[in-house]
Amino acid sequence: MSSCIIILGGEFSPMPKHIDAEYIIACDSGYTNALKLGITPNAVIGDFDSYEGNPDDIPTGIEVLKFNPIKDDTDCMLALRHAIDRGYSHIIFLCALGGRLDHIMGNIQSMTFAATKGLRTELFSATEYMAVLTPGNHIIPKKNGYSLSLFSLSDKCEGVSIAGSEYDISNFTITNFFPIGYGNSH
Repeated sequence: MSSCIIILGGEFSPMPKHIDAEYIIACDSGYTNALKLGITPNAVIGDFDSYEGNPDDIPTGIEVLKFNPIKDDTDCMLALRHAIDRGYSHIIFLCALGGRLDHIMGNIQSMTFAATKGLRTELFSATEYMAVLTPGNHIIPKKNGYSLSLFSLSDKCEGVSIAGSEYDISNFTITNFFPIGYGNSH
């Protein structure tokens, strides 16, 4: 599976040691987070409304894609579309939480968009892990200090079953208007 990391401008978070990718994109001020992580991205994408430096000073060899700030896509979505166009099937989001709630929601919606296109999407922070799951069977390994929460990003998810957690369910329907699936220890 070909992987692409997208580093966003949210709250800085260290990169998990087990992550590796063939291609790395920094979004706007996510370039600053990439530098903090000790990463040189392959591309920096955005309208550069939040990057505190001058995009013209980004070193040669890093592709810089500048967009007009009057646009329909968020910088995250621009990076995601770039990754999809390059053929990546596994997208890993870093530094995507914290800060403005509308940015967090937009990042989650971008992950959902990618999942509807058949891509595997994951988001890592220092204290959180998120994945957008598509229909099928999924094994989520237990991780100490974490709880399992399931939310429907579509109108409803039918036939949801959970085994091996504190609150197991079988053939349950989860909707996007009632938070029934959060905080389940496993």
